Amino acid sequence: RDYFPGTMTQHAQYGTAPFDPKEEVTLADGRVLTGKLCAQWLGTSPDAERTIVMKLKSRYSFVYLIKVAPDKGLVVKRCVLQELPPRPVEKWRHGVRSYHVEATFLQEFCPVLREKLGLVVPQALDVCVQDTSNPENSNDECMLNSKFGTVMVDLTSNGFKQKLFLTLQDTYNTLGWVSSLHAHFYGDQSLVGMAEKGKLWPLAGFWDLNKRDPAELENMDTVWADRISVVFSQVAPELCAKDEVKNLGANLKKMASKVHAEMKRIGEKHLTLVHGDVKGSNLFFNDIEEQQQQKTTATNDTPLSEVVVDTSHVGIVDFQWSGCGTPAIDVMYLVCCSMAPEALPCEEKLVHWYFNSLSSKFEAKNGTKLQMTWEEFWWDYTVCLVDFLRLLVGYAWKSITLETIEANATKVGLAPLARSLPNILWLIERAGPALQLVTERLGD
Repeated sequence: RDYFPGTMTQHAQYGTAPFDPKEEVTLADGRVLTGKLCAQWLGTSPDAERTIVMKLKSRYSFVYLIKVAPDKGLVVKRCVLQELPPRPVEKWRHGVRSYHVEATFLQEFCPVLREKLGLVVPQALDVCVQDTSNPENSNDECMLNSKFGTVMVDLTSNGFKQKLFLTLQDTYNTLGWVSSLHAHFYGDQSLVGMAEKGKLWPLAGFWDLNKRDPAELENMDTVWADRISVVFSQVAPELCAKDEVKNLGANLKKMASKVHAEMKRIGEKHLTLVHGDVKGSNLFFNDIEEQQQQKTTATNDTPLSEVVVDTSHVGIVDFQWSGCGTPAIDVMYLVCCSMAPEALPCEEKLVHWYFNSLSSKFEAKNGTKLQMTWEEFWWDYTVCLVDFLRLLVGYAWKSITLETIEANATKVGLAPLARSLPNILWLIERAGPALQLVTERLGD
């Protein structure tokens, strides 16, 4: 979907667009980005030179990375539907709502995260929401006149950067970030009301069954059996010969509706504000981190009580899929989709550390203990994992080959589950026991 560039190299989720570094940049509402506007937002001189460092395009938007001073820059995202490749109106509905959700998060939640919790999030300098759609009309052509846009402070100007893989320490720091978010909003029923008004998703995450193309589920069993498992059998024949792996697509398809219902149940029971897309391409780490953590970097053998975390070294962006749900959504997605292969054996240890962090922060804020046990949280995590596997088998892996994995190996913006065989095979091995547990408990 939409991601922000975090390095000066081409971002994996976008294609580069031709540009003149000095070309005029027009915001979504039609205003030209002038030196006066930059001065108003960044405190720079109105005559300061503005240089486009990168212009990226996708099916959903244009993104500009603009330097205004050596240590000051802007990220400009422009989504004017009429300017983008043609798509059926119904295909735009989720996209339009996602822009509303991001606008809500930037304007209403980011100030709280930054000022009350001390978390690093992009500062929104300007947000444009011009939604011309008619919610009563499923084939609303007027929607195509909608315009959305954001102008934000560029985190990379302050020394933040993205990484190819998250280290164990990176993951602990990020889990500390999300545990602060989750603890602050845990049990906040006003989130439900915001979701009912379209300002948040009722269930966070882009892989929620209600957001996906029904064809993904319909073809999942044959796509896995005839294509995906054949690819992975070339490098892991013994693993792919196991019955639980051979039947993975069919079993996921059979359990999809029950898993979806359970996602809603646990999301209501353990309600909090969920980011919904916590992965490497949306995470930024500053250079100071590597210098300061030489003496405090966690290893696979570090006891949980000795893990040292500093959330100020982590910045998170992209809030289009934020909403209600169990906090395990963010934890599962981060742990399974962003870590270096050598950190994967610490999965349960990381999740347990997160649960302890969530519990202590909730108690510190509310003066009462968190009404959730470790066993309940691990169940939530397992359900989220099985729910996410449906996306991989039905969509993300349907065109994967060993050649594409190799070709994508060094693309920073692409998840390891698309470019790292050790990560892919680890998750396939995890899939069988997780799906078996969920099937036994929810019923075949």
